[in-house]
Amino acid sequence: MASQIKSLATLAYIDEQLDELKDEYGELPDKVRSQEAKVVKLKFMIEETSRLLVDIKAFCSTAKVTLMELKEREEMLAKKQFLVRNNKEFDAVTNEIKFAREEHERLSDRLRTEGLKEENLTKILAEQVSQFETAKIELDYLEQQIKQLSSEQDKTLKDLFKKRDMILSSLNSNPRTHYNRIRVFHSDVVAKIKRDSCSGCYSSLPKQQIVEIRNNFEEVLFYCENCGRMLIGEESFVDESNFDENIKLIKSTK
Repeated sequence: MASQIKSLATLAYIDEQLDELKDEYGELPDKVRSQEAKVVKLKFMIEETSRLLVDIKAFCSTAKVTLMELKEREEMLAKKQFLVRNNKEFDAVTNEIKFAREEHERLSDRLRTEGLKEENLTKILAEQVSQFETAKIELDYLEQQIKQLSSEQDKTLKDLFKKRDMILSSLNSNPRTHYNRIRVFHSDVVAKIKRDSCSGCYSSLPKQQIVEIRNNFEEVLFYCENCGRMLIGEESFVDESNFDENIKLIKSTK
């Protein structure tokens, strides 16, 4: 059981280091996700504004041709008025001229309105494109930060995960199961006895339990009755000073 307790204490130290490495990312992942959503939204807005501009430009182009045709028709009908043979024909031509003028006026008004829309949408599109480019630069910067941080951590992470897998393979199923269960509730699975208290939840420990832990620190696993963490004595606790030594010991006992 001695190697099991040392393995658990070493495993807890490795998980503590992994948690610290993860914490180095801080709010970066959330910022990246938020910025990605912003970029996607701006891209959609640009596409929508561009579609509206295409529709308006197509209308304006068609409207200009129609206006020319209406003007030519009005001039042709005005000449035709002088060639009519009776009042009935004259009235019919006059109504056609009236219709052509009204249609020309209506289309001209709409063309002016659509022209203003096109001008405004062009300005809006330019602003959206500017915002998109700025947002993309910010996203690229955040992604570069994560990439750089990941690159710096890569070797350390690989080494820690390799050692972690080695320790897990050396553990019996029962302590490994208990460790994983406690890990769900507490990031620091293993707690040492400090001033007769659990260093995890700071609750006082029964005197009898303290004596048993100190007398059997390399043989029996004990748990805090308050928080459920594994309790170990100072002799078995792992930190930077004895981590490598414990790894060697675990390897030698496999």
